[in-house]
Amino acid sequence: MSRKDGSSFIVSPIESGEGPVVGFIATERNTDALVRSLIRATLQEYQCLVTFGGETPPEGALIARELGATVIDPQSPNLTTNSLRQLLVGTAKANFGEGIILVPLDCEPIDYERSMRTLRSNGNFVTEAIPQSLTATEQQLDVLVAIPAYNEAATIGDVVRETKKPADEVLVVDDGSDDETATVAREAGAEVVVKEQNAGYGAAIRTIFDEAYERNAHILVTLDADGQHDPADIPDLVAGIEKSHAEIAIGSRFVDGGDSDLSLYRLIGLKTINFLTNLSMGVVRPHSRVNDTQSGFRAYSSEAIESITRDETISDGMDASTDLLYHAHDQDYEIVEVGTTISYSVENANNHHSVRHGLTLISNILRTIERKHPILIFGVPGISLTLLGFLFGYWSAVNYVSTETFPVGIAIVVVFSTLVGLLSCFTAIILHSLTIHFDTTMNRSQ
Repeated sequence: MSRKDGSSFIVSPIESGEGPVVGFIATERNTDALVRSLIRATLQEYQCLVTFGGETPPEGALIARELGATVIDPQSPNLTTNSLRQLLVGTAKANFGEGIILVPLDCEPIDYERSMRTLRSNGNFVTEAIPQSLTATEQQLDVLVAIPAYNEAATIGDVVRETKKPADEVLVVDDGSDDETATVAREAGAEVVVKEQNAGYGAAIRTIFDEAYERNAHILVTLDADGQHDPADIPDLVAGIEKSHAEIAIGSRFVDGGDSDLSLYRLIGLKTINFLTNLSMGVVRPHSRVNDTQSGFRAYSSEAIESITRDETISDGMDASTDLLYHAHDQDYEIVEVGTTISYSVENANNHHSVRHGLTLISNILRTIERKHPILIFGVPGISLTLLGFLFGYWSAVNYVSTETFPVGIAIVVVFSTLVGLLSCFTAIILHSLTIHFDTTMNRSQ
């Protein structure tokens, strides 16, 4: 078949069968690991399905075809990882009888015997591949816990020592601290990355994702350095990823098992920010909402780590937490929330400038709503005002016919409502068109 760039790619024929298959996603970065995994699966007589994203098939997909794997062209260059996985599952259901084992993007060596037992015992058509490292260590996944820190020398030592218990590795990113944060963290047993200048919370988070990707972390957990988060809850977040196969797990104050000693003004502020954040993502149904959008206590899967590492839109400031949720929403990631306790009464807790921080967040969220959902913020009020103007205009006309008096005040309301409403509607249409054009241009450039 021909592609937009002029290249051609012939999809391998699908040979139907009764046995289970192994599904892979080829990327530009996993060629070597993919080829090794394909050879191992073929030697164990498994049929392999391979798909890919992007305009041009990566080298791994071309090699997979030569190795005899069935390679599926997704037809669209804009499919998310979740959509590619669903494509593999759908192909397996249509052509194979016993199910599919989905291999993660890093293509780590797989324990096929255990994966097959899991597939047959759970009664599902789909199962996640079980890495050989899990069999060797009897651990679910390697866990990197990362802590962004700025002038947290008073608390970082205790946080690192408590975090080492459930973590395989602890990383501290010192965001240009003026105190001994880096030294204390190293003495407590963490690996430390020191940034020369304070670049902001979001910049530290981006560094964390870069490090997690380079270290090939299976699960990344982030928490604050001031002791507000309880490291004992880390296994619960990891379990949230493993059991539900979600891409992100959030330690939440507002679900079952969650708690916090929030003051009233903080609670009102957080509820407002949570509502606006969900609104900016177009989420209105209660069961789809993220209840705690501002919790920095989160876990990310390897798929989320890879995609976030490539995202250049994550801001440098404190609103990076919201940007990560926007990324997850755009990628159609599944998010689960796990109850956790977040304490604001701990000594040296970072409570500075909370009002200013909240106002900044709300301002950024409103700009996002304006940019991404112009129909909601301009169109709906515009239609309402226009209808109001027509209703008052009709009432004024009827009143004039029956009483021969002209209500000047009502007439002013009619003119104002109609003009503002129509202007708002036209603004919504223009902004919506620009948004579609911008998204289309960005997708083509990718």
